[in-house]
Amino acid sequence: MGRNHEVTTVHPLLDENGQLTEPGWSRSLLQTYDRSMIRAPKWRIKEIHVKDMMCFAERVHNRY
Repeated sequence: MGRNHEVTTVHPLLDENGQLTEPGWSRSLLQTYDRSMIRAPKWRIKEIHVKDMMCFAERVHNRY
């Protein structure tokens, strides 16, 4: 999958290991976000709520 992969199916954002199920972008909110699936300490999870969308980043090796 390239950097400009479009996600077109509904599925969980993260798999059982806390990794992205399908990296990419979508035209609407297709992926289901579940904070409990993130495998990192709570203090490392950064969430930003923007209107009807939610973005998140997990800090890894001093990068977002």
